[in-house]
Amino acid sequence: MSDLYSLLYCKKQKEYRESSIKPYSLVKLPIEKSAGELAGNSRVGGDASADTQSKVVDKIVEVCVRYGLSFRETAFVLLMVKVESGFNPDAAAGTTSAAGLAQFTNGTAKDAKGMSKQWLGFELDILLPKDRFDAEKGAYSAVLAYMKCKSKAKLVDVTSYEKYIYIFHHEGWNKKVDKTTATSLDAYKISNEKIIPFLDCVESALKKEKKVSFSLKDSKGDPVSNQAYLVGQEVGASKADPARASSGSQVKWSKGVTDGAGKTAPIDLKGVGEVVFAIINNSALNFFLGEDQVGKREVHVVKRGETLSKIAKQNNTTVDELAKINAIKDRNKLPEGATLELPKINYTSRSPDVSMLSGALAKMGLVDGAMLDIVEYFKSHVVLPRNSKTHANDTISIKAAPAKTVPATQNNKMAKHKTKKDEKSVKDTAVKASDAVVKLDFSLDVAKPELVSSYTKDMIKTIMKTIGLDEAIITSGIRTTERQAKTMYDNIESYGVDSQLKLYAQPGREVVGCYAKLKKENTEKRQIISAMKEKIEELLTNGHRVSKHCVTEDFYKKLNVIDISHKRMRSSKRKAFEAEIKKLHTSGKISKFITPGMKGGEPAYHLEIPQP
Repeated sequence: MSDLYSLLYCKKQKEYRESSIKPYSLVKLPIEKSAGELAGNSRVGGDASADTQSKVVDKIVEVCVRYGLSFRETAFVLLMVKVESGFNPDAAAGTTSAAGLAQFTNGTAKDAKGMSKQWLGFELDILLPKDRFDAEKGAYSAVLAYMKCKSKAKLVDVTSYEKYIYIFHHEGWNKKVDKTTATSLDAYKISNEKIIPFLDCVESALKKEKKVSFSLKDSKGDPVSNQAYLVGQEVGASKADPARASSGSQVKWSKGVTDGAGKTAPIDLKGVGEVVFAIINNSALNFFLGEDQVGKREVHVVKRGETLSKIAKQNNTTVDELAKINAIKDRNKLPEGATLELPKINYTSRSPDVSMLSGALAKMGLVDGAMLDIVEYFKSHVVLPRNSKTHANDTISIKAAPAKTVPATQNNKMAKHKTKKDEKSVKDTAVKASDAVVKLDFSLDVAKPELVSSYTKDMIKTIMKTIGLDEAIITSGIRTTERQAKTMYDNIESYGVDSQLKLYAQPGREVVGCYAKLKKENTEKRQIISAMKEKIEELLTNGHRVSKHCVTEDFYKKLNVIDISHKRMRSSKRKAFEAEIKKLHTSGKISKFITPGMKGGEPAYHLEIPQP
């Protein structure tokens, strides 16, 4: 049997005739991407190298696994993307505005932005062409499309829904379809010719057993040998589903030390799936603590006249699920003001909660389970199919491992935790801050990240290297008036009106007051945000700025205003980060800063950085 990549490889599809290309098509936009970004050769479906196609497949598989899709569901998503774009992230239609891996039109992109938070746990903003052509966002788009279309298909036939899924993607999420009308649609025929017949073989390829190793290298690229590690795998997972250690009910932990080439022993897996990997060391130079909001359960406060059925529909769940979570006995009695827990999004974070290691470490007798400062690295990794180009030679490379900070070992057994006195020699050989490898990312919903200057990014990276922080995420930069309104709405909902009144100056308080007035009148969320947006625009017209995030591009280029998430920082790192910010503020390089909680309602580090 062929491997997954051979099965899915797509040849270049037919080009659109010049006469058929519509003015609103994106097919004539030039392909402009930075080095390292996945790109196609043209806007034609399938016109991407085999290497690019295989890496796109890997991205889609990873997102599918993290959202708990079964092997078969993952196979469907892959085949759907093959039909739509041939795994060319830069594909565009000539007769519509459809673009990207999942071929979302302008209208679909707008719908996706509105509903993605409920389905994915974050707002997927792909309104701009460059975002629709982004491979990672394309992978999330494809998974969102599948989940949405599957829910619609189940309304047509709750048992044999598979053959109707693609119809809703091709024809539109609001298409009215029944069993009789479905068979006459082109999408039904396409699905039965290009998707359904190949599901079994693609599913089998995803289930192929494989061995994978982790490879540890220091900042110079040299292997880190004799390094203690732990690998966690879910046991007892359903044969239909990829294993997911972070969310599994039972996790098996394996321990070992890396060999002379810096590699771990091979790990056996039954198909693609997720494992967690930890580097155990006597010095806590690198510590990854994940607090992913995606996995947290949200609540709904019952309003007058609401029924369980209506609430379930609004939140993409079922009456049975809501009743089960909230232990509701009488489904017809729903008191106004009651708080209902909503089902959490089934997402596995790249940075799982490190506390899951405590029990494993204690049981192994390595250390007191609470002494997690010996955990140097802890992350979730999705193991990809055989012959993956992303994991070359079935090896997952980790560049975060520091040089020469390995614990002593004896007879190939993991070392016990040393005292602080013993750790002196380890600290003396630690990597210098200037040599450290750091990663500064943007969250998916940051608008125009390119406006954040190299000067600003270098400043943050220098802070990170100085304090030994390996990863940080910029969660906000320049904002449109709509984005500013939505951000303020979300923060008021999370922290309350009073905290936001303290946070903002008079113009901002007027916007908060707009929220408070409409909320009291039980106005819908969409209408409140719209009114807040109008208020912000009115204030701007009169020369009053609500936030330095919400400015013109020319102004932003003179003063970069960014928010940096604190949720992945250990408390000691937060203190060190704040100390460095204060130094830069004293020197004038940062004109203003607000730390989380400083004014009661600031959800991140807010930095204002004048540009040279």
